[in-house]
Amino acid sequence: SPASIAAEALSPEPQEAPRGVVSSRAQAVIGSELVARITAIPFKEGERFEKGDTLLEFDCRRYKAELDAARAEQHAALLGVKENRELRRHKAVGANELKISEAKHNQAKAAANSLEVRMSQCRIMAPFSGRIAEKLVNEYEIPRANEPLLKIIDGDNLQVELIVPSLWLAWLKSGDLFTYMVDETKNTYRAQVRAIGAAVDPISQTIRVLGDFHTAPADVLPGMSGTAHFTPSPVLAHQDEKG
Repeated sequence: SPASIAAEALSPEPQEAPRGVVSSRAQAVIGSELVARITAIPFKEGERFEKGDTLLEFDCRRYKAELDAARAEQHAALLGVKENRELRRHKAVGANELKISEAKHNQAKAAANSLEVRMSQCRIMAPFSGRIAEKLVNEYEIPRANEPLLKIIDGDNLQVELIVPSLWLAWLKSGDLFTYMVDETKNTYRAQVRAIGAAVDPISQTIRVLGDFHTAPADVLPGMSGTAHFTPSPVLAHQDEKG
């Protein structure tokens, strides 16, 4: 009957169950605006780090010298402002001369602040706990500004990315349970739909679905592939009975 045909088309267990890939919910490509020699990369590829650990250090002696010079210039400009304010009280200098000295002090202060920000980038700290996925540079190299340096991932906070038929939107919802069998481990893990994509691919008539593992699997790594299996929707089962 038409109802049974529609139910079959919408079934969450088609001839081929949806494939997926495991990815990290937190990942980043680390870069820097600095142009300086790398002095240390404490962690190797695959090694674990904690939030706040140093991931990479630059040789910033040149920037430190520039900052010291800028601070000295700022201090000298401040002394000039104080002197002109005292002279102004005695009408010994004009108002414009005082304003010019204040502007020079503000300019020197801004230059010093800019160098302080640059100095803060001499040591790159981990924004979250995770692992080094890939080292794109080595110690003693001088990378270009904004060049990718490290790829990091949170290997404990994993998700499953699935591509499912858009017809499944008739029954699939956030919170639905499914099992996910990982090819590499041959093990099956319980998972739950966290989010459903906002747009359907008009060519393949599919939609992206994100799911979370119920328990973080110790033997699963980002990039592993697998197959998802959903329990048939009660609505579809009722349609089958009517057909």
